[in-house]
Amino acid sequence: NNSQFKDAYDKYYELHKDDGGTMADVIDLIAIINNSKEIGPSYPEIYNGESKNNSSNSPSKVTGNNATTVSDNGLNYIANMEVGKRDLVLDANGNILQIKPTVNNTTIGYGYDLTQDPLNTGIKKATNISQATALKYLKGVANIYANKITTSKDITISLNQQQLDALVALRYNVGALGEVPNLLNDINNNASYSTMQNHIYAFYDDIVKADPSKAQYLQGWKNRADTILNTYFYGNYGSMPINAVKGVYK
Repeated sequence: NNSQFKDAYDKYYELHKDDGGTMADVIDLIAIINNSKEIGPSYPEIYNGESKNNSSNSPSKVTGNNATTVSDNGLNYIANMEVGKRDLVLDANGNILQIKPTVNNTTIGYGYDLTQDPLNTGIKKATNISQATALKYLKGVANIYANKITTSKDITISLNQQQLDALVALRYNVGALGEVPNLLNDINNNASYSTMQNHIYAFYDDIVKADPSKAQYLQGWKNRADTILNTYFYGNYGSMPINAVKGVYK
């Protein structure tokens, strides 16, 4: 919950205020507090729409001044969610030179999943990649996800920028949004924070019920969900010391 997140952040800040701390670091800390060995996103199959079974009688999309691409804040938010300072190769001025592989060497850059390879890079082995390449991949994947969300007949409301940024970030963890039972209805009906949170939590609980070995990731997934919902509802992107867009760590 938010209180737990704040407590963990305060504790982490006191321990590491001199060497920097990130959202990813805090989420890791919460996982440790909850006796989780590590955290790691799930990457279900990416579907063409936001629902597995797009119905031909889905309501028409509401027109309006929709956000259509991920903002710089959204890109930086994803970068901070996916990596921490320990994953960066920095120069003396804090410029990001390279990003190290993460998630057991299945992910490169800012959360680019090689097991899915959504940009068809053909890369088979995870290695350090440059800041420029990492940003290119981040923008590429974020734009794919944003396009799937904003053109989907399953989402019938206009999304503002913070909502689109948050849903793209969530897609990094759950795959198609329709994989989460009731989530599309929540979005379309402007459901409350707690309602949407309960449905996302239930989705992760079901993953663990089906595969108990994933229990070690559960708290980390839920903590990520909370930060994403804070962005969706309140426009709160949290602490973002990694500026992936400008290529600096501050």
